[in-house]
Amino acid sequence: MLLCAGSGTRARDVTGDVPKCLLEIDAVSLLARARAQLARAGVRDSVVVAGFEWRQLASAVGPTGTVRVWDGWETANNLWTLGANVDLLEGGGDRVILFGDVVFDPGILDALLDSPADVALAVDGSSRLEGTMRVRLRDGALEIGNRLAPAEADGNFVGILKLSERACAPVAAELARRFAEGRDRDDYYTAVLPDLAHTLSIECVSVGGNRWAEVDTPADYARARSIFETGRGGAGPCAG
Repeated sequence: MLLCAGSGTRARDVTGDVPKCLLEIDAVSLLARARAQLARAGVRDSVVVAGFEWRQLASAVGPTGTVRVWDGWETANNLWTLGANVDLLEGGGDRVILFGDVVFDPGILDALLDSPADVALAVDGSSRLEGTMRVRLRDGALEIGNRLAPAEADGNFVGILKLSERACAPVAAELARRFAEGRDRDDYYTAVLPDLAHTLSIECVSVGGNRWAEVDTPADYARARSIFETGRGGAGPCAG
């Protein structure tokens, strides 16, 4: 599942009226890169959860994927996005959930898929940036979010996680409960994970030497291009 519903207001100077995940590096959109990497890793089906300018996303995805439109994108964060679409966690099998504005080397996804944990989060232990989602895991207790002090964090959450088949039902139930109760409208979906850590195994999977970048601002986009652009029109890290 690729979470692409938001309008990306902080990046509006470079996106205009285009969804942020359609920004391009080497003439390939962030969305197309992520979908190519998922396919390369053996993930058979991908669902793009869209909101802002969803028709542009539907056109970009075409007949090779599924677009689910979430009408509440303007007034809520992605906890409610998933809370309103918990059926996407049903049907058996593992699930991979990605923020739509993340660019990453394929080794990050490979490491997540190899994890035996119920919840595997991609974490960069070398980075504890202000204004980002940070993670700390101690004796099975998980803290995650931008309120965690950088000095206390194990690293940055990269924006990609895997849920095992066993984890999908309890995560879906907690998301649905908070959505139905009108709670945590402004939270990320990861806010439900600490409450489930006593029943699910959780692993922070190191990104190792793999590169990643999250695009929230024009400066972030410039940085992502400086890291990943090859000048070869798409023959970058998503290829091969």
